[in-house]
Amino acid sequence: MSQGSTYPYCDITTDLQLAFKDIEDFAGWDTLTGFTPIDEIISDSDQIIFVAKSGYKYNSIQSAIDSITDAASDKIYTLFVFPGEYDEAITLKDYVDIIAFNPFNTYILRQVTDNGVPVHCNLKINIDNRQNDSTEGLYLTAASVIHIEGNVKGANARTMTCGHGIYNASTGTVIASNGNITGGRGIGIVEGHGIYNASTGTVIASNVNIIGGAMHSYGIYNPSTGIVAVSNSNIKSWDNPIRGGNVTLINCTLFSIGNKYAIKAADDTPQNVKCTNVWANTDLDTTITNLIPGGFNVDADVEI
Repeated sequence: MSQGSTYPYCDITTDLQLAFKDIEDFAGWDTLTGFTPIDEIISDSDQIIFVAKSGYKYNSIQSAIDSITDAASDKIYTLFVFPGEYDEAITLKDYVDIIAFNPFNTYILRQVTDNGVPVHCNLKINIDNRQNDSTEGLYLTAASVIHIEGNVKGANARTMTCGHGIYNASTGTVIASNGNITGGRGIGIVEGHGIYNASTGTVIASNVNIIGGAMHSYGIYNPSTGIVAVSNSNIKSWDNPIRGGNVTLINCTLFSIGNKYAIKAADDTPQNVKCTNVWANTDLDTTITNLIPGGFNVDADVEI
């Protein structure tokens, strides 16, 4: 196995069994002792770094990221993260992937961001922002390309606004799958959208539950000219499950707890959506036109 080159970028294998199979191929098999010791694998590999709560060189994700100075499109690094709760804010680095060995039991407890610098990263880990400071789960402010598989949650707040699950503030692209994307919560507090695509960026989601956290939040908020496409997913909020246009929905269920319109234009300017096999407990607002005949269905008994 050549270091970091077995899999094309964005198709890295993250299943634990296959990951160890690759390590076996990389490190060689000792017929007397089995696998080459992990510590030797680490020292021999310039592009595989292990992070654990104890017992390894790096016990924080950010310190492992900061140790990398030469990542590039032809030299992609992978951080393999052992289970645990990592109470740290993360600034991503270009071409450094973060993969949890056990995604069900591995959590980043603060905001993950590109910090205004474009990055290309694969993430298979939970971002569970447990702060009360209105920060986001995943926050992009540059033309980054992020693939994330796992749960993503924005911070709660005692005052002002809650954090969004995924906040794509610029021209970035986010591809999310297989998790819950949830805005932060707070009594009587606004915002905390599941997904906030604020500018001209793109968000593509599949096999997810998208949930607005606060009372006046949306599942998806797409107020500008950016594009949001969601398939095989559930979208739920107290207010409109979706606010804004330029949205494509395939095989989705929308549920408004407060019986608000399922989809409503951001500024009441008429906008179009494309819905195929979409069911909701409430109708579209008159500001929204579905371009796919028969693709949007209303049934008051729909519930998520």
